[in-house]
Amino acid sequence: MTRDFVLDWLGGAAEKRFRRARPEDATLPWDSFRPDDYPEAAVVDARAWWTELAANELAAVIEFSSVLSALAVAQAPLDLLGMCSDFLADECAHVELGARAAMALGGAAPRTVDFRQAVHTPPADLTPAQWANERVLRVSCVSEVLAEAAAARTYAACTEPLPRALYADILRDEVHHKQLGVLYIEYAYESWSDLERERLGHVLRDQLGKFRGLWDVPRRTPVGATVPEHRLGFLQRSELAHVALDAALTKVVAPLAEIGVVLTDAELASIFGADVSRPA
Repeated sequence: MTRDFVLDWLGGAAEKRFRRARPEDATLPWDSFRPDDYPEAAVVDARAWWTELAANELAAVIEFSSVLSALAVAQAPLDLLGMCSDFLADECAHVELGARAAMALGGAAPRTVDFRQAVHTPPADLTPAQWANERVLRVSCVSEVLAEAAAARTYAACTEPLPRALYADILRDEVHHKQLGVLYIEYAYESWSDLERERLGHVLRDQLGKFRGLWDVPRRTPVGATVPEHRLGFLQRSELAHVALDAALTKVVAPLAEIGVVLTDAELASIFGADVSRPA
């Protein structure tokens, strides 16, 4: 069941506790977003981008909740659990940043969501360790890597102070979110059997397939830093496609192949197209 995407704020004790974890940055130049300075179509697209960012980050709260529970059930190292639990506050802060950016541009774009799709129940046929392997791979080794790559390219493209400040804040967190995958693999890899690495290869195929829409459009390299989209803090669709494809191949597929989590040629073609070659 889908519903309108809305956010609420309780205040009081809840706000005080949250601000202890993620203090509000009073220096962010919210007034620098002036919608009247840009073409209307660009502002409409920017409001949609920042609304989408807020919705995606809220979904990430749910996704990392499942990673945390999977790690806890698998009795992963306590400090790794503590690291992962901190990510929930990070993602909540990112939701706030995206929502406030949309509001600064005139209000959030209408959007419906079904966050139940981000809720995951461990299958009965997987051990706790296998479920932890899968959740970490899907979230930290794929989703967060692609998110960090898009944020990094958008930060580089932006020239205006507010979007640069927002992406700088987000990037400081995303680096650690994808680092969780590296740390977990270093901890768990020696326990993986050949069959488990093969299974995780199929998990990788499934997770990358969910992002195919990002790169399954005409692609081109970045167009510079003067277009309205960049000034308002987002990439053109064709630019995002280029960034997402490159990150998927070089920062996801290639590193995982080095540890035996490999896509078959048929899987590679089904996800990226027959014209895309296997990364070296």
